[in-house]
Amino acid sequence: MPLRTRGTPHPNMRYTTAADWQVFVYPKIRPGNDDFFTLSHDLVSSPYWPSTGAGTSWGDARLQDCAKGQRAKAGGGTEWRAWATSHHLAVVTSRLTALGRP
Repeated sequence: MPLRTRGTPHPNMRYTTAADWQVFVYPKIRPGNDDFFTLSHDLVSSPYWPSTGAGTSWGDARLQDCAKGQRAKAGGGTEWRAWATSHHLAVVTSRLTALGRP
């Protein structure tokens, strides 16, 4: 884990999978929050990325946009949390529908 800093958070994502959370935290190397582009690319390329991809949720579509460099800015902590929450709600809803449990 990178050392804590004052001000803006390190690029991070808590990403729900079927049974776990995957936590991505990247150090700040590039200007602004541009390291989140790298994080999102790594997430989209990882085995944790769902087979439904960007169609999983609104948040997953934003993550894929970042991964492909289709956003001018990578957002910040508020957006990252919203994208992760959108994905989490989609995963839980899907599991409740399919299995009757989260």
